[in-house]
Amino acid sequence: MFESNYPVDAETVGYGVLWNAFKKMAPPYNTSEKAELFAGTARRVDRLPAPYTRTSAMRLIQ
Repeated sequence: MFESNYPVDAETVGYGVLWNAFKKMAPPYNTSEKAELFAGTARRVDRLPAPYTRTSAMRLIQ
């Protein structure tokens, strides 16, 4: 899982620079692994709900 101490880290590195560093580290991973690196693991560890997507929203309506 990627993480940072942003916005506290803003004094030493800009958000764009930090995000681009994460993107440069991610190419060896496939799409599902990248989803875990950028969101899935944090969502699971922090017990956050999955984001709403059109598909999940449609399931709620039906």
